[in-house]
Amino acid sequence: MRLEVLSKRSPVFFTVVIQLLGMVCLSIVAGFSTDRAFLSLASVCAGGTVAIVALIFGVWRGLWRRHDDLLAERVLLQLYAAELSKLLLSLLLLGLVFKYASALHAGWVVASFALTSLVGAIAIAGFDSSGQAAGEQADKI
Repeated sequence: MRLEVLSKRSPVFFTVVIQLLGMVCLSIVAGFSTDRAFLSLASVCAGGTVAIVALIFGVWRGLWRRHDDLLAERVLLQLYAAELSKLLLSLLLLGLVFKYASALHAGWVVASFALTSLVGAIAIAGFDSSGQAAGEQADKI
């Protein structure tokens, strides 16, 4: 019963939760491994937040705004445009973090961004196009 409820949630919601958990784990590591725990924590949160915002923007741009278009070329072009805009948004946000928050530790920002993006990509790859987790079978009517 509990697995059915969790499996019907949005893959994007599940992915963001997994990314937040990855960011929290990295925050714990950063907090205990440096002498400036607050600065490391802020650095990890900044990098992870950029990755989460980029994921949500990419999904919104590529999937939720999609019109019912049956031409494969147009759908593929729209997905490539969404991925490019996600990349540009990530570069812009990371640039703003490095410019206006220069006190943050750059290594933790980049590590958090990379880890959170990787965790999100792995988590969202576990879902098929219908939003079901890989390995689950759809109920047949």
